[in-house]
Amino acid sequence: MSEPKKIVIIGGGPAGSTAAILLAKAGFEVSLYEKDCHPRYHIGESGILSLPWILQQLDLEERVISLGCKRKGGVLFDWNERWLINWGESGQYTYHVIRSEFDHLLLTRARECGVRVYEETKVESIEFNGDCVESVSVLHKGDVKRVVCDYLIDASGRAAILARRYLDSQKPLNAFQNVALWGYWLKAKPSHTLKDFHGIQGYTKDLENPIVLSSIPNGWIWGIPLHDKTFSVGVVLSQKFYNEEKKKKDKKVLYKESLEQSQIFMSLLEKAYLVSSVQQTQDWSYRTTKWAGDNYFLAGDAAVFIDPLLSTGMTSAMLSSVTAAACIKALEKKEIAREKIIHFYGDDYQKRFWRLSFVIGALYGAKGHVEDLFHQTHSLTSDDLQGSAYEEIKQSFSSVISGLEDLKELSASDLQKIAADRLRENFKEYAQIIPKLPDSKPHSLELCFETIALKERST
Repeated sequence: MSEPKKIVIIGGGPAGSTAAILLAKAGFEVSLYEKDCHPRYHIGESGILSLPWILQQLDLEERVISLGCKRKGGVLFDWNERWLINWGESGQYTYHVIRSEFDHLLLTRARECGVRVYEETKVESIEFNGDCVESVSVLHKGDVKRVVCDYLIDASGRAAILARRYLDSQKPLNAFQNVALWGYWLKAKPSHTLKDFHGIQGYTKDLENPIVLSSIPNGWIWGIPLHDKTFSVGVVLSQKFYNEEKKKKDKKVLYKESLEQSQIFMSLLEKAYLVSSVQQTQDWSYRTTKWAGDNYFLAGDAAVFIDPLLSTGMTSAMLSSVTAAACIKALEKKEIAREKIIHFYGDDYQKRFWRLSFVIGALYGAKGHVEDLFHQTHSLTSDDLQGSAYEEIKQSFSSVISGLEDLKELSASDLQKIAADRLRENFKEYAQIIPKLPDSKPHSLELCFETIALKERST
């Protein structure tokens, strides 16, 4: 009997743990290296509709429920006009999570499945032979160890080890260079009780813990209700606007002044008080131009991060790991040509990336406040849309916003303007661009592979 193939995973966040669990259950020998010690804090607390399906494949949904995580049943948009998405009407849902708990739960599940998890262990270097990774050198408590592997998944998050250090493949997405300031509040009003949304089509009294998104001049605000009774509230500002304002005031003042520009959030926080420091991150939107190689895959934030507007980051990272795990298993079965599998991974990832980028750009175009820097700078440019990206944008537009007879002569900015008008009128299309997978009981990577439609075609 042959020895199981060895897989190294860099990073113990949702992307890394998801891949580790699936591959260990499939019989691979998996080692995961995480630079921090869990549980540890992380932002990115709201899921999208494919999250329950993924949790079911990991045998973790019941445990997420037992943590007390709130079900998320929709989205309240205060975006020039008041819009409402109520997934509960169709029986769909996802979850809000506290990432320290959620990520620790995933890593614990990886250990249960036989994954060798090494925390407080830093990846020092990666050795290649051509386009094939041969080994990884890791540092733990002063000792360096060389680990030989058959496959590598880079789930190192924003460190993006492969893209930045070895592939020179990370490119900024110029349209979405923003700054986020956020903190946590107690005693906030429950978001579903906002009277401003009563009477809007789709509103029901049993709407479950919707996320709240509110546009303001030069940015927008998120509000996420968490099960520890705190309300995660973040302000996203144009990088240019923030750079000017920080010369005049500190970030806590800017944060609170920004919240005061939203009547919705003033209502939600009327009796609430801030119980945390104000935290900050910036320069977050980027993508890789190389998604996989002969025996390696870039997953989650190590490959791409778009923008937090549609809360896609955490779940999309996990979905990319489902795909990467399925691709590795397909490579081992040798029923599909290696080149087709590698191409499929990148092609599938790019389509999801450009579809989401386009719709976020369209939403920013629909934001109003035309005089502010946010409106002026947040659209996809020719620098962003290199290579096949423009074709992806056109296809994304076709799949999201119907009714155009001919897209061939339209520029990306034309498409976004039309999309913004359509989204302002009717935002039901939101559900169509959120990646979701069909409900299914079997836990198999073959099923995942069928779902993402990678099949050998006769030539």
